Amino acid sequence: MDRICCWNTRGLNRSTKQIEKPRLSLQTWKARVVGSTYHFLCTFVYGYNEAAAREVLLIDLIDIANKSNLPWLILGDFNNVLNFKERVGAPVREEEIKDFRHCLQSCSLTDIKCLGNFYTWNNK
Repeated sequence: MDRICCWNTRGLNRSTKQIEKPRLSLQTWKARVVGSTYHFLCTFVYGYNEAAAREVLLIDLIDIANKSNLPWLILGDFNNVLNFKERVGAPVREEEIKDFRHCLQSCSLTDIKCLGNFYTWNNK
C-alpha cells in the first residue's frame, strides 16, 4: 500500500528541494524515512474559505498527482466537506462537494477517517 497514515516526525528527513512553488494554501515536500531509501511526497494544505479560491488548490493537487508516482500523504484543512453528513447547521449542497470529490478521485486519494471528535471546532 502506498498510503501513510501517520509517522513520528523525528524519523523523517525533508529534502532541501521543494517540489512545487510556495503557495499560501499548499506546500509539497519530498521526504525520506531516516535509515532507508523510502521516499514519499508530503503535502500540507490550507483551503481558503471561498470556493473560487479553493479551485486553484484542487487544480494544483491534480497537477502534483499527474507529475509523481511516489506514495503521497496530504495533511491539513481543506475547509470543505466531502460528504453530506459532515456539517452541522446548514445542509450541504451537491455543488459544494462535487469538485472536492472529483479532485480526490482524480488523484487516487482516499480519505482516512480520524478517531476522536468528529468536528474540529465547537462554539460551546
